[in-house]
Order: sequence, then structure tokens, then C-alpha cells
Amino acid sequence: TTTQHFANELLDQVLESEQNDYYLAFGTDEAHPCGLISIPLKTAFIWSTQLLGDTESKEESRSDLSQLEESLLLDIGSAIVEALSDSHSDCNFKPARNIVRRLLPLELKGTEELCKITFNVKKSDSEDTEAYLLILCNALEPVVGKTTEATDKFSAEDISKAILNYLQQMSVFVTAQLASTVLTFDEMMSLQVDDILLLDKAIDKPVEVMVNDQMAFRGRPAKSAGRYAVVITERISGEKITHGRL
Repeated sequence: TTTQHFANELLDQVLESEQNDYYLAFGTDEAHPCGLISIPLKTAFIWSTQLLGDTESKEESRSDLSQLEESLLLDIGSAIVEALSDSHSDCNFKPARNIVRRLLPLELKGTEELCKITFNVKKSDSEDTEAYLLILCNALEPVVGKTTEATDKFSAEDISKAILNYLQQMSVFVTAQLASTVLTFDEMMSLQVDDILLLDKAIDKPVEVMVNDQMAFRGRPAKSAGRYAVVITERISGEKITHGRL
């Protein structure tokens, strides 16, 4: 089966399921992979057992593959990547040198569109297994070409959720502004070590917390874990600050 997802949706699934899948990253640039092959732990045990010629898997008594079994799994994943690369002349994907576990070997921000291709392997004399290929949609385009709009295109709710998730993860620069003062040029040039500057705010007045040059909060100076801190005491909206910062 083939499905399309936003990255944040898949990342949430991985975290919530606490899965122990084995991952093999791939791409045209080893330092920046664009996809991965995911092999669930159960599938990994069954496949490695079959390749070694055993009649049944020993997965119930172990939680990890042996070095030999991981090597076999790397060969399987590499073969899948090679088959994908051979499907189109413009496609030159190369597998990573090592197979990893638990953590996705892709750097994702959350708003990327990903294609997930699930492989269900059925064999009459063994348990059904599955694995999946996950790849950035823009990296898959040279292989499949541009197509007409899919009937299962993302809904407005999906897009809104992805944008909101991205915004929630954005970094916001916050400045705690203690106070300011005004000096003449001569006074500034005369400043020496151990001189004292008298600021324009009494010690019982709050600290201003700025976001994008606008006051967002007021608070009290504090310390925490050996660092300066601010205890928020008031939330402000729409008040522009024009004086200098120190």
C-alpha cells in the first residue's frame, strides 16, 4: 500500500508506539538522506531466521539481532534501495553503510510531505511479515514523474494541523530588559572598570520581557540553576517599547 503523510504525523506515531524498528537510510548524499527502509523487529527476526536456514524464529527469547543477522538485514535493505535506484535512470540512491535502530535517521522539521510504501510479504509456510519504505515526496518525483492531483490529497484540517505543529516548534528570541540610562558622549568615553551606572528604574519595578521589540510580559528578576531568570508576573499585549536596551 502507498500513503502520503506529513512528517510530524509519522514522528508522533514513532514516539507513541515506542517501536524498535531497524532503519536503513538512503539518498544521493550520504550526509543528507532523503528516505529510509524500516524493518520492524518481528520481521527482522523472521527474515534473518529464514536466511540462516532455521525452521522457526527465536524472537520470543531475544530482544536484539546478532551481528550476523544485522549484516543480513543490511543486505536486504540495500537490495531494496538498489531496486528503487534501478527503476529510473535519474535515480541514484545509495544505502547508508550501517543499519540503525529506534531513532529515525532522517532530519525532519515536521512539515515535509513523505510517501510511505508498505510491503506485505506472505509466505505459505511462515508468518506474514511487513516492512516499509519512507521517502520525501520531492525525492520520489524523478522516479514516478508528476501526476494529476490525488483523490486523497491532504484535507484542510491536515494542512492546518501541520502548520500549527510547525509553528509550535519554531524558536522565538526573547529578551529580558532590565532598564536603561542616558549618558553624554564624554561620560560614556570616561567609563572605567568598577564605575557604577545608575539606571532609570527603581529596584521594585518589574523587568520587561520583549518579543520582537514589543513588550510581551513583565516579571521579577530571579535566579535558577546558577543562571539569571525572570518570574513572569504580568502578560502584556500590543505595547511598543521605544527606549534603548541595556
